[in-house]
Amino acid sequence: MDKIQHALNLYSKAKSSKNKIYVTSIARSLASPISHHLKDFKYKHYLWGDIDKIYLYNDIFTPFPLAWKYENIWIYGWSDLIHFKNQIPIEVYEVKQYADYKRYDEVQLQLYGLLCYKIFHTKPRLFLAQQVKIKFKNIREVEFDENIEKNVVNLLSNI
Repeated sequence: MDKIQHALNLYSKAKSSKNKIYVTSIARSLASPISHHLKDFKYKHYLWGDIDKIYLYNDIFTPFPLAWKYENIWIYGWSDLIHFKNQIPIEVYEVKQYADYKRYDEVQLQLYGLLCYKIFHTKPRLFLAQQVKIKFKNIREVEFDENIEKNVVNLLSNI
């Protein structure tokens, strides 16, 4: 089975499982609960893509579902945009409506990076981006936190 189909199957299993936790819930727990803008949304960002086009094009950006199972708990979510090159995720983008990124935003992005790593066995570059109408501004690269998996495991061990 190819990696794209494998990732989609993992997401499907996670979504139908009773033992699951969404990426945003973990991000809230790992970051300060007051360090994100969840109540400040004035506009939703609308990103579109077609997962099937990953097979047609060697270079494509698309939203993509991700999931990883730690012991008996699934971690899952939809990344805003993943840049695939030859069906390998090389970059992950977390898109926001604001430019004053907080720790929560970085943690959420790092979690999507971790899920990519667990599924595809590659560490993608990570970027926060502000969407203003149809353009991206204030793009900032975030370092892949080598401790993110340990932090997630510690959090899940206490559930």
